Amino acid sequence: MKKIFIFACIFLISHIQADEANIRGMTIFLDASEGFSAEPFAQFVSAYLFEALNQQTAPIIASSHVLKNIAAHIKPQNWIVKKISEKLYLLIPSNLLQLTVKTDIELALGLKINSLISVEPNRINNPATYAAQNNPQVLSQEFIQKIIIEQAVFIPNAEYYKNKQENNIPEWVFFMAGHGSQTVSAYNDVDSAIRNFLKQNYPAKAASITDAVKQKADVLAINGMIQQFYNKFEQLYGPLDKLTKTSASPIYTIIAGLTIKDMQTFLDFLDKKIHTKFFMFTSCYSGGENLAALYKSGNEQSFLQKTYSYTIASAATTDAKVTVKRLRIIENNKTITEQTLKLPQFFNAFKVGPPYNFLEITQYVNPFEDKIIPNKTNITLFTNIPSIKLPGIEWTNIIDIPGKIVSIGKTLARARGTKSLDISTFFARTKEKIYPQALMLYAPLIKFPIKLTLNPDTSDKAFKNPPAFISMIIGNAVHEIAEIQAPEFSFSSIFDAFFTLKALSTQKIFFIKKITALNNINLPGQPANKPILLTDVYIFNRLEDPLQKGTLCNGIYFTYNDKFYTKTWTDLDQIPAAGSLQNFATTPAYNVALQSYIAKNRGNGTFAQLPGESLLDVNLDEFAQQLQTTLLTTNLYRLEADLRALAKSLR
Repeated sequence: MKKIFIFACIFLISHIQADEANIRGMTIFLDASEGFSAEPFAQFVSAYLFEALNQQTAPIIASSHVLKNIAAHIKPQNWIVKKISEKLYLLIPSNLLQLTVKTDIELALGLKINSLISVEPNRINNPATYAAQNNPQVLSQEFIQKIIIEQAVFIPNAEYYKNKQENNIPEWVFFMAGHGSQTVSAYNDVDSAIRNFLKQNYPAKAASITDAVKQKADVLAINGMIQQFYNKFEQLYGPLDKLTKTSASPIYTIIAGLTIKDMQTFLDFLDKKIHTKFFMFTSCYSGGENLAALYKSGNEQSFLQKTYSYTIASAATTDAKVTVKRLRIIENNKTITEQTLKLPQFFNAFKVGPPYNFLEITQYVNPFEDKIIPNKTNITLFTNIPSIKLPGIEWTNIIDIPGKIVSIGKTLARARGTKSLDISTFFARTKEKIYPQALMLYAPLIKFPIKLTLNPDTSDKAFKNPPAFISMIIGNAVHEIAEIQAPEFSFSSIFDAFFTLKALSTQKIFFIKKITALNNINLPGQPANKPILLTDVYIFNRLEDPLQKGTLCNGIYFTYNDKFYTKTWTDLDQIPAAGSLQNFATTPAYNVALQSYIAKNRGNGTFAQLPGESLLDVNLDEFAQQLQTTLLTTNLYRLEADLRALAKSLR
């Protein structure tokens, strides 16, 4: 304990003594796909880049794909554009150069701008639009090659010591945004390239094929029409089975535009080659399994994470998509401004010295609020709650939002036993009750009843909802809860609380023995909006449909008056509309199948871990063959699903 205290003191003193004048900001926007869109500002990375350009706060490293998408908005009088490679560019605000001493401009900036070629914005490389080689993995490899192996951009600390400029070594603050993914394969890259090719070159034909599918036309005739497009694609870019082999690895995972392996390499570079104070990244699927894999230490047997000398923030709650919405600032019931990024505030926060308010800092660039109510925290984007990894610490914590986030871990679950827990009073730090908006579950087994109380605050309807129940167990998980007592809340709102995360990539199942809430789910024989009791409630994400093998679904299953009720849906990317989970089916065949499935997978009082889908189970030797059978299948169901997705993208 004494060693930990001494380390903390040394770390704090060293940071207090740091020269805050040496703080340097950098933004990074990597993407290999958004350049194909006709609506760049409606997209994730392009929207971020567009606002960064407007704010002219810090240098930018961006990929040519996303830059080309908005090159017309890069004003030459405001930005100096430097070419790093065919796929990467460095942009420097002109106002930053004006404030820099010209004699040692590279050392002052911390960037090798003199060795990079200047280009006009309209000369930014236009990437080959549909080549499957333009996949995220290839861009990731080029980023590592140029930034780290060749060290083409940042001046390493060694250069400052060599020039006896160690007092002027920059301390870097980074914000990075890019797309993230679940584990994907080379098939996804080829499939994406083909879809873009069809969408741009044959939109009318593609629409006619979709119509044919809707009319249940002959599947072989439809397949023949599709085959014509694939033949044309192969003429331009080569055989499909060979395109999958252009990547070093046919299976990979992306975080903020980099593979996990390359992101680890980049974090090490920030740790060892330059001085880094803070690194924040926002990306879909950058929590949960992917975040654990990113921080994994070299010791496979260790559960502890790798440590770094700087603070890292990930703007994702768990294994789900993050959401970017333009902020709506509300005052006197009127919207007064809209903004996603606040880069000046983000970077300036580190120029005033510690202590740092990481909750406030992360909100400047990745808000979990899409509607701000003055003087009140209002979590509306539950996938955007950031996690923080502090210097020298071997674990990561969800950021503390007082009164709005509470957690039930294994220690509390064991120590509490079966004694009821009132959320509003147990977690309160003062005598006043709290009404949290998110309940983080780290414990797989909770034997005590959870009591929920209605918030009397009527300033926004979000405050009238029960807290979101979020599984924080990494990977596929099952939670068993003895009881939820919520007589002031409707059942539909309780069910909504388990589906606040968009497009979960892992399987989450909740078994609640009893739930008491207001009847608004149209159950027979009971008055509406009166408290009733449901038993054996199963709430599940990504469960295999018992009657449709191979099809995943989200859903709810419960018993009431000895009858079984269910509701399922297969659009896993969407969060059900508030209050829509009201009408439940009593289909005997379905309920018998689901009941059998549940019984088979339960054991010893807790639900057994269910197998999740994983591309890691794919036999890589059969990859090319799988590609052909997938793309050119004569299975009407799969073909129809693919074409419906294509038709949706064409609207």
